[in-house]
Amino acid sequence: MSTSDFNPSPRESHGGTVFPEHACAIITCPDGRLLLELRPATAKHAPDKLACFGGKREGDEDADACIRRELREELDWEPDTLHGAVDLRRGERFIARFRGCALPSGSVLRPYRGACAVRVPWSCLPALPLTPWHAAVLAAWASGNHVVELPPNPPPTTPHPPPP
Repeated sequence: MSTSDFNPSPRESHGGTVFPEHACAIITCPDGRLLLELRPATAKHAPDKLACFGGKREGDEDADACIRRELREELDWEPDTLHGAVDLRRGERFIARFRGCALPSGSVLRPYRGACAVRVPWSCLPALPLTPWHAAVLAAWASGNHVVELPPNPPPTTPHPPPP
């Protein structure tokens, strides 16, 4: 099964659909490069890092609706179709769903203020400042894997008292 054939069903919990906290797009340019966001230095999360475009779900929107809204807000563009999926999880926590889409030739993008859209060859990803989550998801996508299971958070450390 290829990544483009995978369309996972949402998990159920207490009779209701469980949606991811976030949704992001893996955008492929006509030349095969990825379109990533260089996060602004002033960003609250992942400043000066490369990430897929996307963001936090709002209300009861599903992952696809979130991706479309985020791309309209961040790039003033909306994909015709979304395909494939990689889910990012940590135990029972459904952190994010990543879906693929193609940027048509000649598309005009208008990144939101402070953001920068960057076209990146897949082969350069290991040397670039990707966020750890996005690096793991893009590696899974390239390998045809559909789930990234992050290790559990380490327990908080207790500071040692200063010596007497």
